[in-house]
Amino acid sequence: MDEGSAGIDGVSYAGIAEPMSYDDFLAQGDVPLAFSNLTLRFMDGDTLVAQCDVPYGGSLADEDVPVVPAKEGSYGEWDTTDFSSITFDMTINAEYSQLNTTRESSAERDGRAILLVEGTFATTEALDLTESSDAPAAVGSHLESWSFFDIDGDTSHTMRYLAPDGPDNVEVYLQTADGWQKVDTTVDGSYLKFTAPAGTTGLAAFRLPESKVPLIAVCAGGVAALILVLALIHKKRKARKAKKAAKKAEAEAKE
Repeated sequence: MDEGSAGIDGVSYAGIAEPMSYDDFLAQGDVPLAFSNLTLRFMDGDTLVAQCDVPYGGSLADEDVPVVPAKEGSYGEWDTTDFSSITFDMTINAEYSQLNTTRESSAERDGRAILLVEGTFATTEALDLTESSDAPAAVGSHLESWSFFDIDGDTSHTMRYLAPDGPDNVEVYLQTADGWQKVDTTVDGSYLKFTAPAGTTGLAAFRLPESKVPLIAVCAGGVAALILVLALIHKKRKARKAKKAAKKAEAEAKE
């Protein structure tokens, strides 16, 4: 085929072998039909997954590329992804990598990822965080907000967030399809751990004012004390009733 190079392997065969365009070559009446198409073979090891025929110089549409066979604990990719302007037969092989169970954000604080996401991911790329000014109306001082868009949106995930200056008195809100939602958190070392619902695309953190934290503790203590007092009153009433019943039974026995 004439691909712009003179001769064959750099050697001129003028008058013996002349270049010919592929279209002119196909226009000859005695060319086998098979020469009009090129074959792409998609292989998984020794197994043929799919075979596609493409005209010379043509392309294979993305929707026509077969899916890489699934393997437990791994994700697969084809070793070739460019199927445009094909000019020769190709064999494309499946390559597998172990599934990633934790994605770390590229944004760091003191050398550690600001956000860790647990799950099953077919990528080892870091999670991109983008600083944001968006935040809900909440009690406390707004520490920061982050947005992220490349997390699997069809399932919930366990997340760990590294707040500035430690996790104490920090509340976390998540941006979901239903708006901002406050989430319950637990302290896990330097991180705050929580569950993010499917479709979470952002995070905002607030630190409660110092005056609010003791107030919450006092209220909780007051409720506990009230419950204890009510329990003691109930116990004393029950004891008095039992004592009266015993005296009545004793009096009736003497009669």
